[in-house]
Amino acid sequence: MVSSSGKGALTCQRVGIYASLTRCEASYPLRFLTASRPFPTTPTSISVYLLTFGGGCVSGDSIDIDILVQSGCALSLLSQASLKVYKQRNDSIQSYGNLSLRGNRGVRQSMRARVENDALLAVLPEPVTCYSNAAFSQTQNIILEPNASLVMLDWFTCGRMSRGEEWQFDSCTSTNTIVLEGYGTVVRDSWKLVDDGYINDGEPSSSGNTVSVSSSGHRYGTNPDGHDDTTTLTNQLPHIPKRKSYASRVLPYKCLANIVLLGPQTRSMTSHILSSFEKISISHNRKSPNDNGVIWSASPLLDGVGCIVRAAALDTSTMRCLLVGLLSAGLEEQGVEWGTTTFGSQVV
Repeated sequence: MVSSSGKGALTCQRVGIYASLTRCEASYPLRFLTASRPFPTTPTSISVYLLTFGGGCVSGDSIDIDILVQSGCALSLLSQASLKVYKQRNDSIQSYGNLSLRGNRGVRQSMRARVENDALLAVLPEPVTCYSNAAFSQTQNIILEPNASLVMLDWFTCGRMSRGEEWQFDSCTSTNTIVLEGYGTVVRDSWKLVDDGYINDGEPSSSGNTVSVSSSGHRYGTNPDGHDDTTTLTNQLPHIPKRKSYASRVLPYKCLANIVLLGPQTRSMTSHILSSFEKISISHNRKSPNDNGVIWSASPLLDGVGCIVRAAALDTSTMRCLLVGLLSAGLEEQGVEWGTTTFGSQVV
């Protein structure tokens, strides 16, 4: 399969009473699929699906997207299905002295966005799913004017669970930076799951597991001794693929998610999320009473103008139920239909 470099650009602008895409450009392997017209009940809101040909990215693919949401508009960025990241090619090993690193043959995705006053950007994709030995790197840089609003969901799964692939990708990193004009950087949050063998070509690094989950230091499912309890079982059952070195830090969870809410149009969602978390915090139990198999936390931003949610679930469907419960009602108030409508009813 041949790798490609795709570029995309979107500008959402108010034309009369309707939101319109005055710029919509994409090059292979990226593709945009948009609603034929705004919904009559939400004329200032428009949805765009970010797709890739074949439904995934191959080794070496690179995607860059630039977005502008002008005043008075609400733009939703969605995806039809999870972003599948295929394994790296084996012809890209490079040596630097005693250190061996795979070349730039993973998948890279970058998004830069600017949101003007009284506008809303909702980034609500399906999760990233990295196949065995895949490498994925994502950066998202958002600039908000003082009265702009943002809803951003960043989540990924452990891999192709139906094929027995759980935490077998080489590397998955995601960095989100949000700048509020007049205030500065308000959020810089990162995921980083990197296998020791990816750093040193199969030889464990001297520091052991080198994984950090989120910039705040949250580590889900860490064993006290730092070792993977499944190693012995894996060695006894060779048909079970070997997990990567970071797996012990995230097990038993198989889906991780971050949500960032910021701005005046997210106040109702922020209030709902913080009050919901306060209820489960009082009982000293971060597990939601309505969603078994998921833990989550919420922290306020800028005195309650926004919040950050971090969650870990035992499976993707459980995580999806939590996300819909936290976000769908508030998004609907802003004219963003997510979590309750079908793909076919929104686009052509």
